Amino acid sequence: MIHLSTTDALCESVHQAICDELRRFNIEANGVFFAARELALNSPRPLYVVARDDEGRLCGGLLAETQFAWIKLSILAVVPAARGGGVGSCMLAAAETEAMNRTFHLRNVYRFS
Repeated sequence: MIHLSTTDALCESVHQAICDELRRFNIEANGVFFAARELALNSPRPLYVVARDDEGRLCGGLLAETQFAWIKLSILAVVPAARGGGVGSCMLAAAETEAMNRTFHLRNVYRFS
């Protein structure tokens, strides 16, 4: 029988055991990808988008990182005075465009190296 528990605190050894199990499975399922992920060339790259008004005041920001063909968005914030005007959507579109540009560049490097 399996016994489940929920908690807001997890000891480091249990946390590590859970992560190790997932890592082991992933490496067995796709070892080539995980080997490539460890190369410095494929390290995550920060991606920041900053929105400012015509006077240079901060209107919002987006904090993310790219790796391979992925973008991982951590924070998207828009100041109250700029909300509802599409600033967040524009920042997200700019981040997606930059992520696609980076992915395309990396694929070219891989193809010819």
